[in-house]
Amino acid sequence: MKKHMNKLLNVFINLGLIAGSLCFATSAYAQVQFPVEAPSPKVGQIATFRTVDLWNNKEISVTSNELVAVESEYLVIRSKRSDRDTATTFRTSKSWNVCRSMRDSDKVSCEGSLKFPMQIGSKQTVKERPWANGQGYDNVTCEVKGEEKVSVLAGNFDALRVVCSGFWTRIFEGSFSGRLNETIWYAPAISRTVKSQLNLFHSQGQLDTKTQTELVEFVAGN
Repeated sequence: MKKHMNKLLNVFINLGLIAGSLCFATSAYAQVQFPVEAPSPKVGQIATFRTVDLWNNKEISVTSNELVAVESEYLVIRSKRSDRDTATTFRTSKSWNVCRSMRDSDKVSCEGSLKFPMQIGSKQTVKERPWANGQGYDNVTCEVKGEEKVSVLAGNFDALRVVCSGFWTRIFEGSFSGRLNETIWYAPAISRTVKSQLNLFHSQGQLDTKTQTELVEFVAGN
């Protein structure tokens, strides 16, 4: 079961979903202005994230995501993880939700935890959101709970706190299901998630995985 959960964790890390250099090491921003509209990122934007296992405070990976193209409906991202030899390219929606399909299916889903415009109290339900490997999906309900000041390695940000809860389900190579909850901090000033915390529970109900991902560096793009 532990091996299975480690594989599941890698699926969630691949969300790529919980991003001269312009680094916001000491920056602070004005309070959030509502409603928060969908981002309009520029090609060349690079967001670098660090993911840590909170059980032992051990670094899992550092991921650098570069926006390489803006299409009519999608953003094209080139991603490089420190624990992998080669970079990967994938598409997201204009809301930064990664586009994926289930194994043996041509249907692509770009639904995810963020939906715009955003207001405090905004809520959405995402059904059967595919994993990166297509072997399962999750069903979650996400709500914008409030505005908070967040400090991460990249600096200080005024952010919206989005709380998601639901269930994950594996349907290929063994059938498993369990609960999950995730908290996401989205900073409108740079139109990116700057921090997320993910808890995964295995099928018997016990908490198995606790991770945190935070922004360590941000390049605004051209």
